[in-house]
Amino acid sequence: RHIEPARELQPLLKIHAEIWLRLQREIRLNAALAASLDVSSVGIFLIDANRSVLYRNATALALIEERDGLLLANGRPTAPRLADSLKMTEALEHVLDLQMGLIETTDDSSPAIMLPRENGAPLFCIIMGLDQPRQESADPLLLMIVVRPESDIANLIRPICDVYGLSVVERELAIGLVEGLSIADAATSMNVQKETARGYLKQIFLKTDT
Repeated sequence: RHIEPARELQPLLKIHAEIWLRLQREIRLNAALAASLDVSSVGIFLIDANRSVLYRNATALALIEERDGLLLANGRPTAPRLADSLKMTEALEHVLDLQMGLIETTDDSSPAIMLPRENGAPLFCIIMGLDQPRQESADPLLLMIVVRPESDIANLIRPICDVYGLSVVERELAIGLVEGLSIADAATSMNVQKETARGYLKQIFLKTDT
């Protein structure tokens, strides 16, 4: 007597079971993707048309929690200092305008900005548009990557300097600048005049085609 109603419900229950299974697979896939993104020292953000963060990996979350160079305000990435905050907003809006077709593509379609920190070298931030078309208005439009330099900047920079054939003093200056020193402070640390350091910097620009 109770078997017939169960048989009648079987097609519906089967659909529910298939939907549940599909959702579970998507959850596992998303967890695997998130884990793969977290095996990195790079902060990754996905940002929508309102400049709101839709996704951030573990490194990005750690950078935000430090509140040193980068933070969130109303769900949007920004910086503690007003000048840096304005710079980031301008860069985000520029790439958004490109993505939405409001301005024509330029060579500077993926702006890079430095975010000074009180503790350590500046964060390096690059903002890029996502290639895939949006299917829904809530889909992400931008990818923002934030790199926190390693503690030993010299080891990170030295191979690049060698590739471009920088001299010992040019390499020393490049490392100092990447570590966040001003040209004046770098000159002081190298025991040279500021104008001498500027001359080295010009040579660096020439050799690296900057």
